[in-house]
Amino acid sequence: MRPQHETEIQRLSDMLSKLHAGSLDPQHSAQLSQLACVQLSGILEVLIRQSLGEYTKKRSSPQVTAFALKQLERFQNPNPEKILQLFESFDREWKVQIEEFWSDEIKDAIGSIVANRHLIAHGRPSDVSVVRVRDWLKCTQRFAEFIKKNVLVLNL
Repeated sequence: MRPQHETEIQRLSDMLSKLHAGSLDPQHSAQLSQLACVQLSGILEVLIRQSLGEYTKKRSSPQVTAFALKQLERFQNPNPEKILQLFESFDREWKVQIEEFWSDEIKDAIGSIVANRHLIAHGRPSDVSVVRVRDWLKCTQRFAEFIKKNVLVLNL
């Protein structure tokens, strides 16, 4: 079965392709870009919760797994600092690996996704565009692949 975050990334990518190719007026394009930003923030949360949840299920007792999954439910607003703190709480080496992996581009993209989601959710102006969200989506995909291949798989 395909992980939820992969399905959501593909769905969002398809929507952005249609949006970019379409002829929407600027106001509707901006609104859909904001919606895509909020969804992308949610995708990051799901990616991290699912990945660490699966790791915990494979490595821990049912009691520890239940506790960890409950704690992961509380993980929100996945900015770079929170992501590093969470992964470090599982394994200090994961923090180092992530810091070595993500370039300023990926780290900045994740920070921008969450910062703009916050602005949008609270009704404040945001300059999100289709082009920016597409770039952020590419960075999110690279981060997801890194987590899948280099952090969690090596430790199972």
